Amino acid sequence: MIIRELTLLNTPSLVAILLRTAANGPTTIHMVLAALKLALEQADEQPPVSDTELQRRLKALRVYLVAAQIIDNRDQFQLTARGIDMLAEHPMGFDIDELTSDPAFSAWLQQRLPSKTPEDVRAVAFDSGYGACLNGQEITDNPYPADSADHQIWEGGWCEALDARSD
Repeated sequence: MIIRELTLLNTPSLVAILLRTAANGPTTIHMVLAALKLALEQADEQPPVSDTELQRRLKALRVYLVAAQIIDNRDQFQLTARGIDMLAEHPMGFDIDELTSDPAFSAWLQQRLPSKTPEDVRAVAFDSGYGACLNGQEITDNPYPADSADHQIWEGGWCEALDARSD
């Protein structure tokens, strides 16, 4: 089973669980993982990956949300004012690629990848992920570091190809 087949493990759902947990006050990745596991249990779903992998994905999402100033950058993090607004606007979560239109997030991306524009990154990583899915690779075959924008964009391409195959 592919991790993306479980609705609760797609990026928007993970973002929503992370934001909802952080909305209740200072939280940790371990607390978010506990909330995710409870939601999976209530949905009678078993994740096809280990807790370590789920924690890795949540930590990677946290990096992006801190960069977009949606949560603060503390060990026990919570929503910023912007995070409260984002949760109100997107109660079911959102994909990380939606943040590329945000000036703060774009500035962060450009600092991390100074020789590439966000559009360059998206085109290369997205196309690579799209092709990987069409060639039968798993989402876990993502070649980019988990805490990189390339990683999320590659996943977006992979998921889009998966959706195109199911249509």
